[in-house]
Parts: sequence; C-alpha cells; structure tokens
Amino acid sequence: RGLSPREGAQMKLALALTVLCLSFPGTAVAAEPWRQIATHATMLAMVLSVNLIFFFVLFLVSAISNKRKQSALSTLTEQACLDPLTAILNRRGFERRLSHQQSLPGFLIVIDIDDFKVINDSYGHDAGDSILQAVASRLKQTLRPEDIVSRFGGEEFVVFCKTPHLKEATRLGNRLVQAIAERPFELPEQRGLVTI
Repeated sequence: RGLSPREGAQMKLALALTVLCLSFPGTAVAAEPWRQIATHATMLAMVLSVNLIFFFVLFLVSAISNKRKQSALSTLTEQACLDPLTAILNRRGFERRLSHQQSLPGFLIVIDIDDFKVINDSYGHDAGDSILQAVASRLKQTLRPEDIVSRFGGEEFVVFCKTPHLKEATRLGNRLVQAIAERPFELPEQRGLVTI
C-alpha cells in the first residue's frame, strides 16, 4: 500500500535528521533510531518499486497471452467451418453463415455430382478428390459474391442464392450446371466430362 501524507512527511523528516546527524559526529548515538527508520523506509520503497514492476510485467504477459489465445481460437473456429479438401464452407460453416442472414430471402440449390461413385471406383479416390476440388472451384467462380456455397459431404454441394425471385435462382442454377458440364475435367490418363 502507498504511504499516507503524514507517513511521507515523517519519512522526509527522518531522512533529513539522518543526514543532519551524520554531518555531526557527536550526534551519532541520537541518530541511530532515525538511521534505522531511514533504512527501513528505503527498503520499503525498493520493495514497492520491484512489486510495481513485477505486476506491470505480469499484466503485459497476460494481455499478450490473451491476444494470442483469441487469435488461435478465431483461427480454429474458422478452420472448423471450412472443408479442408475444397476450401469452401462445410455444413457447419454454411449453417453458421446462413443463421446470420435469416431475414434475407433466397433459395437453396442442392447439387450432386452425377455418377461420382463410378469416378472413385474407376480412377481412385485421389481422382475423385481432384474432381471435388475442381467442381468447388468452378462453383465459386460462377457464383455471385453475395451467394454462399458449401460442401455438405461426399459429392453434395449446397448453394444459398440470395434473391427473392425464383427466375433469378433458376438462371443461377442453370449457369452452375453449364459451368460444370462445358469443360472436361482432368482424370488419370484422360479428360472426362462431369455433370451435376
């Protein structure tokens, strides 16, 4: 705790008397109690200073640690919402993003890759993964910035089309079908068409 004004004045007086007594050799015996008080006061001031520095450093370390934890938590939350294969939202991320937009009108477009099991069985799972990545990329390129795309699992994708008009959502769905079917995809030893 800090010193009260009265204690501060007493400490100043003790220091002044100590200096005065040390200046005159005959008063050394009388100065002994004041010298002890001055020594204790000096030690108390040093301890208080060290404690203040310690608590300040502790506060800084705690603040830095909390900032790092918040950053790590934010990164983990973001990663938990992304599909690691396609780098688009997963089901959890899609539902979270959609929950923030409850009042907006729109349509869901559910997309399934045709005969995906045949691709996996014929060319292997690595080829299937490449197809999933390429389909996700084409979907993102075709969608408008306000639309939301996600991979719900397997070969199933879901798009939220932000529009109150069915005709606009239908046009977007047709553009997505065309974007996937118009160019062949790379498969081992050949190129193949994929449809949705």
